[in-house]
Amino acid sequence: MTRNPLALAALLIVLVAGIYFVIRPAPESETAGPARLYPDLDTAAVDAIVIEGKADRTELARGEGGWVVVTEDGFPAERKGVDRVLRELVHLSAGEIASKRAEKYERFEVDTANGVGVRVSAAGGEVAHFVIGKRGPDMTSTYVRDMARPEVFLHPNALTSFFDRGGNTWKEKEIFHIEMNDMETLTVTRGEERLVFAQRDGDWFVEEPAGYVKTGPLLVAMARVMTRLTAIDFPPEEERALAGFDEPEARVEAGMRDGSSHVLLIGAERDGAAGRLVRHGSDEVLYSVQSSRLTNFMRPTEELIKPAPEPEAADPEAADPDESAGQPAAPAASGAN
Repeated sequence: MTRNPLALAALLIVLVAGIYFVIRPAPESETAGPARLYPDLDTAAVDAIVIEGKADRTELARGEGGWVVVTEDGFPAERKGVDRVLRELVHLSAGEIASKRAEKYERFEVDTANGVGVRVSAAGGEVAHFVIGKRGPDMTSTYVRDMARPEVFLHPNALTSFFDRGGNTWKEKEIFHIEMNDMETLTVTRGEERLVFAQRDGDWFVEEPAGYVKTGPLLVAMARVMTRLTAIDFPPEEERALAGFDEPEARVEAGMRDGSSHVLLIGAERDGAAGRLVRHGSDEVLYSVQSSRLTNFMRPTEELIKPAPEPEAADPEAADPDESAGQPAAPAASGAN
């Protein structure tokens, strides 16, 4: 059967066109994702954030030493929380419009009476001002309105909990910002007793007292606690006198490879609470931490270290191969008479 050349050419053109439309790059508008509410926002330049929550007002400010909570006596702000807020600012969506009618603001809780107001500033000027409303119909999205625009946008993710903590503190609860691999020594002092542990090649050894070795993995656990210790709350100042920091129950010092050190003073148990009072050695901030996090520092010495095993004594009956070399062989046993 003969084939029409024109039909074959047309078929080839259709196949080539189909392949092109399958593998061609998508237009930029299809890959760029939803439009951003603040496309020109530079989080590196942001130096102030004010959050008008439903229970309280929080003011965060960036200083030379990092972010602080202005409304909580200038205490250092929780780094992870501030970083999350800055990330959310970048990704605020202006894609799906829920409404443009002002009479619906209250319904979506994007009015100032019901929503969470957020003001963002950089170099003294306001760069963003918006209201976070209630969750969307899928319970994961959130209604958002820029105060200078009429539209109510449906942001695809939850937002409220990252900005409004419902009266909970923005203070930094992480006591130390150190990495275990950067630690060189760990010194535990309890009264007259002093234990010094050293890290070499990723393992921990007993440096003082001499002649001792570790009993197990507890040293690694103790070092890890220093890198992850967080407060459960900030006790009132009147509890400081009960802590006993003049003669702490334990003093723990992490010596770093760069020559710096970080000191933890472990005080008394809190009355009626599952927490122990502690203090950073370089400031007067009073923290309460879970008692279980400090258990290893309070263990009896014999649970942390043990005497190094004695070297095996040489067997006096074993022949020294150097001395036996060249010696005449023992006479053979005589036969029966």
